[in-house]
Amino acid sequence: MKSHLVFPVLAFLLLCSATPAHPSTDSDGTGADKSGVPPAASRAAEDPAPPSEMIAIPGPTRSFLRMAAISQKVSPEEITPLLARNVYLLGYEGPQSQARQTEFLTLLNRYVLQARELVNLAGSGNVAG
Repeated sequence: MKSHLVFPVLAFLLLCSATPAHPSTDSDGTGADKSGVPPAASRAAEDPAPPSEMIAIPGPTRSFLRMAAISQKVSPEEITPLLARNVYLLGYEGPQSQARQTEFLTLLNRYVLQARELVNLAGSGNVAG
């Protein structure tokens, strides 16, 4: 039962923050690029910071953070990990075999659905009418 409820949230978080798991390989299968340098060495020579991937949160960020029980003082990079933490800690109650959504997760899901509908309604000009 819990896997049906958790799957959409986990899939959303994994898809939005996923980075390639396998480096592109050359035709010989060694993983080296055309310069002959292994991928790990070429990545170390580049920017040492990992790439930052952003997710689109429908609606005002401030309202979403309030609904998700996240401080409005956090940086954009901290929103996804804090959201995952709150869904894990606050999203379900009861034993795993009988877990059910809490009011927190139900309201958060409704907020996201309504925000998506409003974004679609507003169209490309961000104006409803």
